Amino acid sequence: MNKLYVFYGIACVGKSTMALRFAYDHAIRTIISSDYIREVQRVYAQPPALMKVTHTAWELFGTQSSETIIQGFLAHVDAVAPALVAIAQKLANDGFDAIVEGVHVYSHVLDQFAEISGLVVLPRLLVVSSEAVLLDHIQRKEEERSGEAKAWKDHLPTLLRIQNFLVEDANEHHIPIMCTE
Repeated sequence: MNKLYVFYGIACVGKSTMALRFAYDHAIRTIISSDYIREVQRVYAQPPALMKVTHTAWELFGTQSSETIIQGFLAHVDAVAPALVAIAQKLANDGFDAIVEGVHVYSHVLDQFAEISGLVVLPRLLVVSSEAVLLDHIQRKEEERSGEAKAWKDHLPTLLRIQNFLVEDANEHHIPIMCTE
């Protein structure tokens, strides 16, 4: 049985860093970033939800509210999910342990991974404990990156609303949660 480790959570929570450390510590050669999958899909498929990011996709559903934030997030994730599932199937067929990291995951996507024969799915939701910690993560990430800022700090309440949804979903489905401080 091949193992698929899944590190997911909101933007700037530390998914890529965790995935790299884990891959190094466990000699896993393959890390799949859902952000890269989304970018390829934007070029070829261009579904409306993917022309936004997870924390702005609510704009497709009217005025910003708790409900439209989650509706947009789910639309965005569900647009990326088929490609992630296809990649997980390929990894299982090829016999590789791997890591998927990204924001484009919640229990429904994990259930699709779990249906793949020969694959053991080991998810972990990564979270921050507060808005201040998220802001610190954002500032460090913006300092590390060259080019234009992503304006994540302008979307703190939206990101934290999505995190609350993911925590509720993880608790309901007994998915382990890890705080990245």
